[in-house]
Amino acid sequence: MIEFNGWISVELDSTFKERSVINNLEQFQEMMKPLITDFDIHNQFIELKRMNGSFVYFIGGSHNHRLGYLESVIEIYEKVAELAPSSYGLLYVRLPEDEAFWNKYRVFRLAKGIITEHEDILLSPCDPVIEDNSIDD
Repeated sequence: MIEFNGWISVELDSTFKERSVINNLEQFQEMMKPLITDFDIHNQFIELKRMNGSFVYFIGGSHNHRLGYLESVIEIYEKVAELAPSSYGLLYVRLPEDEAFWNKYRVFRLAKGIITEHEDILLSPCDPVIEDNSIDD
């Protein structure tokens, strides 16, 4: 099983101008289109919303098996980092079948064009923070 939820605030006016690849939303959307089209399938979504003059991607999904879904969502974050390095966001991922991460979320942070992985302290450990699998006597 895999569950993921995240957001990316798309910042096209780059403070990293020497690293910025694009300078307008239409160009950005055109360059993102192949990834977005392939990503928007059953049990997962990606949506670009305009909010108070800014643009934000909302991303989510839940699947019975991992099957490359994590890699495809990370690829979207990497492409945004490449095209618009001032963009920032978070991605929460839960892999209950993974021995190393079965009881916790992994958090991926996009900031300054770099994606880093962090341990979650807000929802993890999943049991008991968001679940209660204890056995009452």
